[in-house]
Amino acid sequence: MRRYFSHCISCHSHIRAGQAGFRGGAAQALERIRSEPPALRDFLKRMPKGADLHSHLSGAVYAETHIRDAIADGLCVDQDAKAFAKSQPVIAGAELDPVCEQDQVPATELPKNQPLYNALVDSFSMRGFVPSAGVTAHDHFFDAFTKFGGTDPRHTGEWVDEVAARAASQNIQYLELMVTPTWRRLNTITKGMTWSEDLKSLKGELMAKGLLDDIPAARAFLDEADALRRDGGHCGTPDESPACKVEARYLYQVFRNTPKESVLAQALFGFELASIDPRVAGINLVGSEDNYAAMADYADHMKIFQFVRGLYPNVQVSMHAGELTLGLVSPEGLCCHVRQAVEVAGTDRIGHGVDVMYEEAPEKLLKDMAAKQ
Repeated sequence: MRRYFSHCISCHSHIRAGQAGFRGGAAQALERIRSEPPALRDFLKRMPKGADLHSHLSGAVYAETHIRDAIADGLCVDQDAKAFAKSQPVIAGAELDPVCEQDQVPATELPKNQPLYNALVDSFSMRGFVPSAGVTAHDHFFDAFTKFGGTDPRHTGEWVDEVAARAASQNIQYLELMVTPTWRRLNTITKGMTWSEDLKSLKGELMAKGLLDDIPAARAFLDEADALRRDGGHCGTPDESPACKVEARYLYQVFRNTPKESVLAQALFGFELASIDPRVAGINLVGSEDNYAAMADYADHMKIFQFVRGLYPNVQVSMHAGELTLGLVSPEGLCCHVRQAVEVAGTDRIGHGVDVMYEEAPEKLLKDMAAKQ
């Protein structure tokens, strides 16, 4: 897992096997089709690849999948926000349409309402997006995650099967998918806590509140997802899907745009889970890096990871860091996120890192990262 600057796009995965094929005929073929997008796509799709190491599972499935799941879950659609909304409770066992608020419609109506269906696909993706006053591509992208949220976590296994099937069709052999197995206790366990730089004391307080009691539930969540994935792909049967050959492991997400005590709680939980469940390849700090909390608390977040990693030295860490550029934050905000992730948090992998040349002494930083592999 020790690899800096990971990417989201499958075609940019590590393709050592494919690189050798660029000699001779393959290189010439590439030059012939470079200006022909369909042929180029087919060429790259068939190229042998290694791993997709930076994939947000909920963002890796398509908008159509989220819509299908919302229909199955009986969600509503906010027609103004172009987003899912929870329906009102209905009598157990009754076959009734979801009860929705005013200006909302049941998701079950979407197959009969093509304009709204299309609007949701656009809202949940970058399809057809045109920046406008006050709405940038950056804003639209990050807002989408909250708009298609709310579907039942039981669909996770279906999503893994879908993403693995697509990976198999592109000759990708290994996936690391960012997920959050359970939030049940983490939603409430830090209420009433006061942030302190005494992380050892805060850890004791969290443990006394039963922070790790949901570890069995988190493992059961992964069990259910894996079983659903195997069922969906008919794994182990004569009708086995090529998706079954793609190894998939998980990165536990820690959400940075939450109170610092919550970041600590999530990190402790995730590191514990990764230390006992081999399906969890490591931890990833996620969330829009230019948000206020991410910028204001960044140094404390790195100290949190430094502290927790000291407790679990064998757990690997991947981190969104340096996902910034000029104009997105003040110039001073570009100084040192990658450096702190490497030097303080001791991360093994950087996701994005596109602002690295704006950091202080970037050439030395890059040499240090290369030396650490």
